[in-house]
Amino acid sequence: MTSPSDSPDTTSARCPGVTLQEILDTDQKEVPEALRIVSAADLGTADIAADRYTSQAFHDLEMQHMWARAWQMACRLEDLTDPGDSIVYDIGDYSLVVVRGRDGVIRGFHNSCLHRGRQLVTQPSRLTQLRCPFHGFAWDLAGKLRTVPCRWDFPQIRDEEWALPQVRVDSWGGFVFVCLSPDTPPLAVYLAEVPDHFKTWPLEQRYKIAHVGKVLPTNWKTAQEAFMESFHVLATHPQTVAVTGDANTQYDTFPGRPHYSRMVTAQVVPSPHLSGDVTDAQVLETYLRNRKVSPLGVSLVTNVRDLNVDEYAVASDGRQARAVVADALRDQLSEKSGVDLHYISDSEAVDAIEYHIFPNLLPWAGFGSPTVYRVRPNGHDPSSCFFEVMLLMPFPDGATRPKGSPLRVLGPEESWTDAPELGMLGHVVEQDMSNLPALQRGLRASAKKTVTLGNYQESRIRLYHQTIDKYISGEL
Repeated sequence: MTSPSDSPDTTSARCPGVTLQEILDTDQKEVPEALRIVSAADLGTADIAADRYTSQAFHDLEMQHMWARAWQMACRLEDLTDPGDSIVYDIGDYSLVVVRGRDGVIRGFHNSCLHRGRQLVTQPSRLTQLRCPFHGFAWDLAGKLRTVPCRWDFPQIRDEEWALPQVRVDSWGGFVFVCLSPDTPPLAVYLAEVPDHFKTWPLEQRYKIAHVGKVLPTNWKTAQEAFMESFHVLATHPQTVAVTGDANTQYDTFPGRPHYSRMVTAQVVPSPHLSGDVTDAQVLETYLRNRKVSPLGVSLVTNVRDLNVDEYAVASDGRQARAVVADALRDQLSEKSGVDLHYISDSEAVDAIEYHIFPNLLPWAGFGSPTVYRVRPNGHDPSSCFFEVMLLMPFPDGATRPKGSPLRVLGPEESWTDAPELGMLGHVVEQDMSNLPALQRGLRASAKKTVTLGNYQESRIRLYHQTIDKYISGEL
C-alpha cells in the first residue's frame, strides 16, 4: 500500500474522545491496510466566499476551466455491456455520447451533428449507428462517416475529415470516465493512490442495483458538501447519535494529492457527544429500532427483518454491539450477494467509508454500504444541480457482469423515500436534502459574505475548493 503520508498533521485538532484507529483496534478480524492510513494536510483556515455557490460568474469560471478539463465519471460499465449500448453525459454546454463499439471499445463523442449541430442522441439507447434524426447524416459506432444524404450537394465534405470528434475515455473500478481536455494527465495519474486503496474493495466486481436522481434547488457544491462530513449528524440525524461515531470520524486529506480525500465514520458505536452514557445493549436496541422507523444508513440488508440477531445476543458472550451487528451483516451480505464475505472486518461490514474523487464523485468503500453519489450542475443555473444515488452489489468472480439498473428520475414533488430501491438510504438522503434549499437561500442572504469551515471536520471541503481554484488559475 502506498500513500503520500501515513501520519497525521499533529497541528490539527481532534475530538478528545476515542479515535477511529482505537475503534479499529477492537475489530474481530484483520483490518485492511488502507484503513490504517491516517493523513491530514495543512490546508489553512481562510474563509470561503459565499458567492462561489451563488454567482453566475463563478459558475462560468468552473465550466470554462474545471469541468472542461477534469476527469468525470460518465457511467458504469454495466450501462454499456453490449455493442451499441450508449448513454448521454451532459455538463453545462457540453454533451457527450458514450457508446460501446462493435469491437468492444468504449468511445466518447461530442454529441453534435457535423451538419447542422443537432444532438445525435438524447437518451440512453441501443444504437446500430450514430444517425442524426434531423437530416439523416450518420456515423458508425467508431465515429467514421457512413451516410451523407444527397451527397451530390456536399462536394466539400471529405470523409476522412468528417469523423466525429472524440473525447478521452478511460475506466477504473467499473466506472467509465471522460475528459474533454487533451492536456489533463491520464486517469491513472489523476487518481494517484485511489486504486491501491480500493484493491480490497474492487468496485469493478460490482454492478448497479439501483440508480435514482433528482434536480435539486441548490448549487452542486452545497449538495456535495452535505455528504462530505459527519459534523452535521448531531443536528440533522439526531436519531442516530447513539449508534454513530460522528465526532470520532477520521478525515484524510493527502499532501500533494488534490484529486481525492476520505472520511471514515464508525457505526454501531455511540457518539462522543453522549459522554459514554450508552450501554452496548442500548446501542443494539437503537440500531435495530432506527432501521425500522428512520434508518440510519444503507446496507445490502435493506429490511430489519433480514438482519438476524436472535442468535447474537449481546449478553450471551459479552461481545460489543458493533461485533454483534458485524457478524450478522457478514452472514447476510454473503447470502444476498452470492459472494463469501465472511472474511471482511467489522469496519468493512458496518462503517461509512467514503472517498471523494474530484470534482463530483463520492464512492463508498467497504461492503456494508455500497453507495455512490454523483452531483453536477443542472445546465447553467448556479442554484440548481442534478444529484444521483447509486447502490452497487458484488457479483461472483468469473460471472458475467449483470446489466445495471437504469436511472430513475424523481419529480419535483417526489421524496427520496418514494424510491423503494434505495431501501433505508432514502430516509437518510431525504433528511440531508431538507437543509439544501434553505442553505442556498441563506448563502444569497449572507451579510458576512463568507463561509467558515472547521479545520479538521470540514477539511475535505476546503481541499476540493482549493483544487477548483487551481484549475481556474491554470495551476492544474
